[in-house]
Amino acid sequence: MSKNVWTDQELLRLPNREELPLGGKTKGLLALMENSVRVPAFFVLLPDATLKSAEEAYKGSKMGRVAVRSSALLEDGKDHSFAGMYESVLGVDNKTQLRAAIKHCRASNQSDRILGYRKMYGIEDSALTVVVQEMVEGDSSGVLFSHDPMEPEKTLISAGLGLGEGVVQGLVSCDTIRVTRLGAVERDIVRKETGVFLKDGEPVETEIDKRYQMQPALSSEQSIRLAKQSQTLAENFGYPLDIEWTLLNNKIYFLQARPITQKIPQGRRLLWDNSNIIESYCGLTLPLTYSFASNAYSIVYQLFCQVMGVSSDRIQKYSTIFPRMIGLIRGHIFYNLNAWYTIVSLLPGYQWNREFMEGMMGLTEVSGEADAAKIEGSWLKTRWLVSKMMVLLIWRAFRLDRDVVWFHKVVQDALDEHSVEEIKQRSSLELLDTYGDLERRLLWSWHVPIVSDFFVMIAHGLLKKQAETHFPEERDIHNALLSGEGGMISAAPAHAVEEIIAVVRPDAALSKSFQEFSMGELNQKELETAIAQNSSAEEVVTGYIERFGDRCADELKLETETLRHNPIPLYQNLASMLRRKVGTERESFLDNPLRKSAENVVTTNLSGWRLWLFQKILKWARKRVQGRENLRFERTRVFARVREVFRAMAVQFVAENIINEEKDIFYLEVQEIFGWVQGTTTTVNLKGLIELRRAEYAVWEKEGKPADRFYTYGSIWLHNQFIGKGLPPKDGEIRGTPACPGTVRGHVRCIVDPTTETLEPGEIMVCYRTDPGWAPLFPNASAILVERGSLLSHSAVVARELGIPTIVAIPNLMERLKTGQEITVFANDGRVEIHKEEGE
Repeated sequence: MSKNVWTDQELLRLPNREELPLGGKTKGLLALMENSVRVPAFFVLLPDATLKSAEEAYKGSKMGRVAVRSSALLEDGKDHSFAGMYESVLGVDNKTQLRAAIKHCRASNQSDRILGYRKMYGIEDSALTVVVQEMVEGDSSGVLFSHDPMEPEKTLISAGLGLGEGVVQGLVSCDTIRVTRLGAVERDIVRKETGVFLKDGEPVETEIDKRYQMQPALSSEQSIRLAKQSQTLAENFGYPLDIEWTLLNNKIYFLQARPITQKIPQGRRLLWDNSNIIESYCGLTLPLTYSFASNAYSIVYQLFCQVMGVSSDRIQKYSTIFPRMIGLIRGHIFYNLNAWYTIVSLLPGYQWNREFMEGMMGLTEVSGEADAAKIEGSWLKTRWLVSKMMVLLIWRAFRLDRDVVWFHKVVQDALDEHSVEEIKQRSSLELLDTYGDLERRLLWSWHVPIVSDFFVMIAHGLLKKQAETHFPEERDIHNALLSGEGGMISAAPAHAVEEIIAVVRPDAALSKSFQEFSMGELNQKELETAIAQNSSAEEVVTGYIERFGDRCADELKLETETLRHNPIPLYQNLASMLRRKVGTERESFLDNPLRKSAENVVTTNLSGWRLWLFQKILKWARKRVQGRENLRFERTRVFARVREVFRAMAVQFVAENIINEEKDIFYLEVQEIFGWVQGTTTTVNLKGLIELRRAEYAVWEKEGKPADRFYTYGSIWLHNQFIGKGLPPKDGEIRGTPACPGTVRGHVRCIVDPTTETLEPGEIMVCYRTDPGWAPLFPNASAILVERGSLLSHSAVVARELGIPTIVAIPNLMERLKTGQEITVFANDGRVEIHKEEGE
């Protein structure tokens, strides 16, 4: 065809326009017009069009002010967008400006950035057409993705005031808007101090009147309208779209449409969260631990369903759900909340108690019929199952104390039969049998801890509700009443450390040796020699390691080196505590002032049957919380014995040159290790497998952890980014959830790794999360602040036991507080105040 200038209407009518060398931008505009959306009029100059023919077309178009845009043949493709690479000229309104603008756009085809972009991707030279389009001076403009890469079921809109140039160039602040397919609007409105507007025909960044800076760039109605049009367009185009738009007099104009080159995940949505599991598995978790934990969760929650009255046939029908309760995302363990939701929906009576059950498990955000188990049976049968479940629970409640005693005996018998020393002497096949026996006898007998956890939630909830009803002015009194109960194994290490200090402190020479060790003047062997010279000290230190040697930070990670293998963290902590002044030891839990004060409030304000009922609930709650913590120590002991099984296996694998070093064993999964021994694994090159996984973990460590809460869509590893939503802006106040009341003023000590860092007496411990292995640090803490956690987290339970003012779930805590800062902790209402230094 000899014609080299085409109007939009001519191109729409042309049956074989694909034969023309039209650029990507032109094709996108034509596709928009064919979908009946509002597009400003335009004409196109083919690569061989002259400037004279351009002037004639402009004159004949009757257009006023226009935008002149480059449109390369390879631009706006599915693989390469060339976004922002080519030039555009806005505000052209005469022939002289038109000629200059066309030359400028054509010259950009050979610019350094275009040449560099082509070289980067190996793209050959591309011809360039020019689009001359009627200029729409919008009130607001922006860019949208028909499918948000983070949440593809939503449309993501970025909107600023004025022309779209300010948005696409990143010159102005923009509102962020998300619109769901059902029309729900989420808007993050920001202060828009500037916008890009035409002044004397030139786009200029202009200050916005302060009265309008917080005005939304789009109303909710406009956002919905824009989103719906973009969603329809994407469906018709057959792929997600990146669209530029402008809004003038409430009319939406589409200025450009191209494929989103970023891969968008598609498929069923899953919600991942690490809110509670991070207490046990913080940071990178190696494959051996994950594979063991995943199997344990699968077994334990099948037992949970049995205890709650779910039939064996129904459990079998949904058996594929249990192995998916946790997942490993970039080396970090997360709950798959959709799987948890399915399991909750299996429980009898779920359809009538849906809100309660979802709230109890924190699953309301993922509730949906796609995840709910199908209700089976008649109304009468379901009622019968609910009644049966209630009877079972009442029966379990009455016999729970006996069951706890039985379970402790089951654990002790199994551990006695498989002692650490005996495990070290067993062959690889014998170790396989040992593991199988521990799993059979312990994991498949875990119904007692499950029932205990269930009744802890009920007891704590009842106590809190009673306290709020009777003492509305006494915030957090229920936690004060639970403090200082005593008898909790979780708090026992802290008390045991105090006992060691009481023995060591009178021995001046030994105390000095601990200080010299902490300063690097003595090595481990020299310190242990000094300890051995004091028989009483040797007895209490050895006794501590024997009893609590498996209780340490990250104790549920099999790769963790415990105090049994490396007692140095204990020695460092003892040295720190010995620097504490005599007479500053924490009061006995029996004299806990928080507990006494709270009890006085109860007896002063209640009487008769109300006092009787409250005290019964309190007694039950105290007993259940204590029992749960003691049962969790059994979990620690079981994991520790499993750790010894795999450590013994590692020694044999190294001796036989199957792996290079003992710690390599933790990069293998349980079935890969035992499969190698018994001939059921499909990969026998374990060294190669370990090398591959080490490389993966090195990448994950460098990239950092995923968000604490995020969605995935379809196949987990296909295009998902594991990015969560940013936290809303704070007003400067640091707040969290009060876990143990009290007010403390002191200096911050941020602790990341309790095995290598110490806490000086009186300091306020600030950390991302804690687990029971942190307990030896607690006695030195005047208060504890935790970024993650909950009221029933280990940190909260142990802190209440010791009467330490504590706040948990404080957003961005580790970013907002620094070691050495002076703060006041108001743990009664979960508030932290930072004190400014003089001169600030």
